[in-house]
Amino acid sequence: MKPIVFEDLSTFLVKRVFHLRFKVASLTRKSRIMNKIITKLLFDKDGTYFIPSNNSVTTTTINMNQTIPQADEMVFPSDIIKEFIKKSKLYCYYE
Repeated sequence: MKPIVFEDLSTFLVKRVFHLRFKVASLTRKSRIMNKIITKLLFDKDGTYFIPSNNSVTTTTINMNQTIPQADEMVFPSDIIKEFIKKSKLYCYYE
């Protein structure tokens, strides 16, 4: 029998309470204790990172007294993540 690890427990809880996510979010905003419990159970050391979508990336022009060459292309957050995944030796895909 496979030993139970924290990640398995966290995944199990997320699958079971996903349909209650808005109620759980409401509880975490109302109660500091509930916020700590939910954060510890679901998000502590889970290694999940959220990046902005490519559509949310904007450019801003700042007027300066110096000339800076314009970049040929723009690098999006998803491009950086894809590069890390390509270079990694091991990665997991969860459904």
